[in-house]
Amino acid sequence: MSEQTKGSVKKPVQLWLMLILDVLLLAVCLLSFAYFHHVRPRADVNPAAVSTDSGRHSEDFMKQAGDTAGSKPGFGAKWEDCFTDGAPVITENSYQSRDISVQISDKQVGNSVYYIADIHIRYTNNLRSAFGSTDENGEDKYMLGKPSLAPASEIIRRVNAVVAVNGDYYGARENGYLFRNFKLYRDMPRADVGALYADGTFRNFEKNAFDLQNEIANGLYQTMGFEPTLVTGGKALTGYNGSIASANPRSGFGYYEPGHYCIAVADGRQEGYSVGPTIDEFAAFFESLGVQEAYNLDGGKSSQLYFMGRLVNRPDGYDGTERSLRTLTDMFYIGEVE
Repeated sequence: MSEQTKGSVKKPVQLWLMLILDVLLLAVCLLSFAYFHHVRPRADVNPAAVSTDSGRHSEDFMKQAGDTAGSKPGFGAKWEDCFTDGAPVITENSYQSRDISVQISDKQVGNSVYYIADIHIRYTNNLRSAFGSTDENGEDKYMLGKPSLAPASEIIRRVNAVVAVNGDYYGARENGYLFRNFKLYRDMPRADVGALYADGTFRNFEKNAFDLQNEIANGLYQTMGFEPTLVTGGKALTGYNGSIASANPRSGFGYYEPGHYCIAVADGRQEGYSVGPTIDEFAAFFESLGVQEAYNLDGGKSSQLYFMGRLVNRPDGYDGTERSLRTLTDMFYIGEVE
């Protein structure tokens, strides 16, 4: 080998320099992933991009279940004493009409105060969902972040709700199944799923056990996707150890049988009044109500229960003014079918 050739041979890169370069390259990759996955808006969350033909099921399944005003008698045939034959009868804590019966009560268990809405409905579509964001026609519009939010009172007035509770706060995340009023907005698994069907039944699913297309074919009507399942088969599920397991304000949905449901809200973070239940305590409370299934909705400052436009509970941070209440992305509510 000539001297010229020898002089052209490059020295090997030192090990410490290679390690630094590898670390820098890894950091660039991680930052790029974080930007595109968590910061940069996703183009594929537009509701038009996750459309479904489930809308064709709505009329058929409702008729099969007897849940349209011109069809079968609906669930009301089982509880005729719950309903009226004429105009609604309304008191401070109750509402009775031809299709809806709501009884509001409260109960203290340990150092937590609970508010319960016991609900009977004649038709499944007396129970519906509403978003905080709407399009130019006043229909629900899928949005993320701040544009998805609205005061609960505004949502309630728009849909004329008899009783309403906060939902999943879906607009705070890009994942989690979101199927409401027979329409698919988001097909992205995240956690346990609570599923209400056109025939009035309700089921809980573990995250990986929920087959969206199969459940749409079975008449899926609404999903709940915060987490976790509280009661299944009439028994409370305990041992949940997620980040929301400790004592907090809470909201949940309970199912007895088709047409009979309940909503429970527990106040919390207020020493001397109500500290709030743990997840296990909240599950035990629903079991004590005798429900067959129960699912946990968003909690904390979101926990808000309304009856005839009036706030029933005392949310964390509430000072008597609407501006002190957290705005919401969605609610579940009971309303008359026009």
